[in-house]
Amino acid sequence: MTYNYTTARATARRSILKYGSTGEVVQKGQTGGYDDNGGVVADTADVTITGVITPLVLFADEETNGTSIIKGDSWVYWQSDTAVAVDMQVTLNSETFKIKAVTAVQSIANVIIYERLQLRK
Repeated sequence: MTYNYTTARATARRSILKYGSTGEVVQKGQTGGYDDNGGVVADTADVTITGVITPLVLFADEETNGTSIIKGDSWVYWQSDTAVAVDMQVTLNSETFKIKAVTAVQSIANVIIYERLQLRK
């Protein structure tokens, strides 16, 4: 019997929405200019990914190690149809955070059930 990851994904979405809300992750665009050879580099627009997100949870003191997780870092559960990446930004409660790590819970066939995002101001 195979496990139904589509059902697991739907259950995760309902659970995240129960405690959280819809949200956005943004990859900030770049201002154009010139490259090292004098060629024109065009502006790139922001890329916005919509999904569902839980409220912020601070890492416990015993979880901080001073390098990959520092005091003040938070985490959230996130789910969307598009993968997110390190250095994208999330705004929650009028505060903007940068994604420092992404841990996906996914099947061997790469069905992403949900992701845990480590956030830093």
